[in-house]
Amino acid sequence: MENIANNQLSEELQELYLENKEWSSELSFLEDESRFFEKLFDNVISSAIDAAHISKLKFVSAILIHLKNKRIEIKALVLEHQAFLTSLLAKPGKMIGLELLDKNTLIMDEVKALFKESKLAKKELYQLTEEVIDQQKKDHLLTQSSNT
Repeated sequence: MENIANNQLSEELQELYLENKEWSSELSFLEDESRFFEKLFDNVISSAIDAAHISKLKFVSAILIHLKNKRIEIKALVLEHQAFLTSLLAKPGKMIGLELLDKNTLIMDEVKALFKESKLAKKELYQLTEEVIDQQKKDHLLTQSSNT
């Protein structure tokens, strides 16, 4: 196992720890944002949806559920990694292997992939919302014109 020299360890660990804390913060924001979108989706969009948009509604719902599960999994991984880094920082002079950096890179890739998927999901949700709003406007205009 290749090891990082002791004089580099503290600096590397501190950098990894701070990066890990940033991921944790970003995941917490994503969690808040997802909770908002779920409420919007469940309470507003779902109740206003017409038959033409049911399949897209199911698709977006499945995406939101997938992202929630993936976010929970990644957040647990990040918190576990953060606790491990904290324990390493508490023991100065301890040697670490390069597998720690590999694990850190793997977690970073997972976080980036989650944010990319989340961005695509928001795009789908925004598009569905716009379609539902446009349909509501059309229905409202038709109702108004038939009443006059």
